[in-house]
Amino acid sequence: MIVAGDKLALVKRHDETPDVESLIAAYFQNCDLVLVEGWKMSSLPRIEVHRPDLECPLLCREECYDPHLVAVASDGTLEVDVPVLDLNNPDAVLDFILKRMT
Repeated sequence: MIVAGDKLALVKRHDETPDVESLIAAYFQNCDLVLVEGWKMSSLPRIEVHRPDLECPLLCREECYDPHLVAVASDGTLEVDVPVLDLNNPDAVLDFILKRMT
């Protein structure tokens, strides 16, 4: 554990990788919102970030259908069955997240 002033960092070893839901329950139970990167196999709602210029397929629709996808944040035009958020407009992305929380 590293402690300095008003900060604390903890490194903990696990016998096996815990699921993200367990980590959230253990360490973030008092938080209103936890943003998680990765954990593609979890049941958490997700916003995929997609840049068409990179010429990669959508992970949550083209490579495999992910029912937990709630939106795509992109800097291009996409035809998908969820809202497409302007990646260059962080206020719009935040508004979408806040509306889903209520």
